[in-house]
Amino acid sequence: MEIESVRKESKRKTCADGILISINSCLGLLGIPLFGAGIESFIKMANVLLNARDTWIQVCYAIGGLMGLLTPIATLASYKINSSLILCMFSLVSIPCGIMDIVAGALVIKETYEPITTIMLIVSGILEILASFGFLITVKYILEK
Repeated sequence: MEIESVRKESKRKTCADGILISINSCLGLLGIPLFGAGIESFIKMANVLLNARDTWIQVCYAIGGLMGLLTPIATLASYKINSSLILCMFSLVSIPCGIMDIVAGALVIKETYEPITTIMLIVSGILEILASFGFLITVKYILEK
């Protein structure tokens, strides 16, 4: 009975994380890199570090979350000093973050045996990778202005 409740709780929290990641990634695709990036990453990282039972899931999310927190700071810095290089570097960080989400999704199925949660994480990881291209398109647009 206790194992079943742990699985349900883990599934609920991971689904919430997946929704947050997906929303943020879609906003990135629309070229709004600052909107919620740091907040979403912090929530995702804190939630998983506190609740995941698998150390590798915690490591994946911790790296992705910390990188995500740096992204809006780098974006602001690049606007301030008018350097597209900084923004490009941190935009590309979304690619390893997305890969981390995909890896975490694969590990989640081992922990919770929930295919829906796993699919959600993998899809959000793919969206996060695509979002990095949204960030780069934003940089190009800013430079052309």
